[in-house]
Amino acid sequence: MRLITLGTGTVALAPARVCAGHHVEAGAVRLLLDCGSGIVHRLAQHVPAWRDITHVALSHFHTDHIGDLPTLLFAWKYGDLPGRSAPLVLIGPAGTSALLGRLADAHGDWMRNPGFELTVVEVTAGGSMSLGDDVTIAAHKVPHTEESVAWSIARGGARLVYSGDTGYDPMLAEWARGA
Repeated sequence: MRLITLGTGTVALAPARVCAGHHVEAGAVRLLLDCGSGIVHRLAQHVPAWRDITHVALSHFHTDHIGDLPTLLFAWKYGDLPGRSAPLVLIGPAGTSALLGRLADAHGDWMRNPGFELTVVEVTAGGSMSLGDDVTIAAHKVPHTEESVAWSIARGGARLVYSGDTGYDPMLAEWARGA
């Protein structure tokens, strides 16, 4: 498993930092954890195969974690000719489908049909799903917003845990033990 940290900033502007985003390579899976403002350009700088992302997982719906999602989908639709054709799975906590609907209302219907298969999967706290190639993702509720979750990505004996934003939570430390 390989992790590339693209953005660790917040909405407090800092010249050298952009908002939240992390790229995980695990087997054939290419996963983007959060897609905050500035992440699309960081992908272009640090992830040459950014077009091959297979999954995007959102930890919660604050703009510093989702702000570049419309830009990324737009880049996949119009940034290259021909545009993206590979399917994409958008993973998030409960409310992710409604979030995509609100973003489409603001940015245009192309977000609902970006020219490639876009599947939204909501994973509730305590739930998990297979991403393929022996990779699983699991969600753990964290104290930040009503929908906020941390993600665990596992393949073989390797495990990575990403909290997104969180308050103090001793259960998170227990859940992440061994990662």
